[in-house]
Parts: sequence; structure tokens; C-alpha cells
Amino acid sequence: MMPNLLCALLMVWAVITINCLLSLGLVWLAWQMWLLRRAFVATVRAVDGWTLACQNGLAPAPSAIMQVQRSAHAATATYRATAQKLQKIYSLLLTVQRVYVRLQPRGKRGKR
Repeated sequence: MMPNLLCALLMVWAVITINCLLSLGLVWLAWQMWLLRRAFVATVRAVDGWTLACQNGLAPAPSAIMQVQRSAHAATATYRATAQKLQKIYSLLLTVQRVYVRLQPRGKRGKR
């Protein structure tokens, strides 16, 4: 009878040991899952913050872009008008030069 009792006790201890090891392994796994969840939550919060910062930073952009476009169109129009005026002044100066050259006596034309 004694060997059966010893065998039974060893089996009980083996089952208890296996259960304890399984429990410790599952507690460790639960802890790792909890840490992973915390990391995911922190990542989601960071990405949400970045998204909000981008949205807040880019919200005034369309009106600013429109203002820059209007300014660019105005500057282009001003440039064209100024270029036309300069072209007229240049033409006038060329005409004055031609008239001046024609009014010069022939001997002074080549000398400067």
C-alpha cells in the first residue's frame, strides 16, 4: 500500500507543480499583454495628438493660399503694366537718340 500512496502523492505534487508553472506562465503572458496594450494606447494618443496638431496647423492654410494667390495675381498685373511703361520709355529714348544722331553734324557722329 505504501508505494501506491507515494505514487499518488508524487502525482498530486506533479499536478500541483504543473498547475503552478502554467499559472505563472499565464500570469507572465497577461502581464506582457497588459504592457503591449499600454504601448498601443500611448501610440494611439501620440498619433491622435499629431493628427490634431496637423489639422490645427493646416486649418488656416486655404485662406492663406488664396491670399497669396491674389497677391501674386496683383503683382503680375503690376509687373505687366510696369513692363509696358518701361517699353514705351525705351522706345521714346530710342527715338530721341535717332533724332539726336540725325541732328548732329557729320563729323561728330563717329566721335564720342
